[in-house]
Amino acid sequence: MENEIVKPQVTTARKLARKIIEEMGVQKPPIKINDVCEHLKKNKNKCLEVMAHDFGENTDGQIVEIGDSSFVGYNNKKHPHRKRFTVAHELGHLLLGHTNTKTSHEFDVYDGEGFDPKEVEANQFAAELLMPLSLVKKEIESDTTDVEELARIFWVSKEAMFRKIINSGLLNKI
Repeated sequence: MENEIVKPQVTTARKLARKIIEEMGVQKPPIKINDVCEHLKKNKNKCLEVMAHDFGENTDGQIVEIGDSSFVGYNNKKHPHRKRFTVAHELGHLLLGHTNTKTSHEFDVYDGEGFDPKEVEANQFAAELLMPLSLVKKEIESDTTDVEELARIFWVSKEAMFRKIINSGLLNKI
């Protein structure tokens, strides 16, 4: 069926991010993206390189797989919060199996746009990786109820934190 609507696997994406946080033993924010990458290299046997690149105004990042190697590029012209989210998002694509590894000199670039279930999944993975629900709840329970302060603690934008709070049903807690 050509027009079949595919529902994003949001729960799967979030669970995968939580599993990584648990494996790393992270107990408090912020989640350091470099530590996540090192964990993946060491524990998931991933040949992974992360690098800055000037993609221009319209692209935040890309993931390229060549053989057994994965390369995450992020736009070095963007805000640090955007860079972190972009790398987490691209890692989501990698870990959720959204890329196609090539064995020759061909390479696959995953840079989806629009409403694509894979983009939704990668966004949910990134949000849960950078703002794990358990840690957000813990901060709120310890009386950190200002969105701007929560964003500062987690090294994310206010918009990202606000979305996390709304999507997690925590708006009545702040």
